[in-house]
Amino acid sequence: MPAMSEPRIDKLAKAMARVILTKGYAKMTAGPDGLADLIARELKIDQRVEAEIEAEAHAQLAKNKSLPPRGTGQYQAALTQMKQAIAVRKGYPL
Repeated sequence: MPAMSEPRIDKLAKAMARVILTKGYAKMTAGPDGLADLIARELKIDQRVEAEIEAEAHAQLAKNKSLPPRGTGQYQAALTQMKQAIAVRKGYPL
């Protein structure tokens, strides 16, 4: 899945904050902008961790010379398995 741009994350975070506060699910002295900043920060951290896991998985697979080339179904299956293994090792849910 392609990563979201920072402006897109910021826009979604503001929308989420508005709904959360409008519905009364949370109260914040920092207001909507403060909550939006918190949400956006967490989404960006999550996105960075996923990118790191993906890069590590590609690096691990690059060591295996018998794998089919990138883009093939077999490579994608191996990549998915590798990413899941790395995520479990790091305690990160994919």
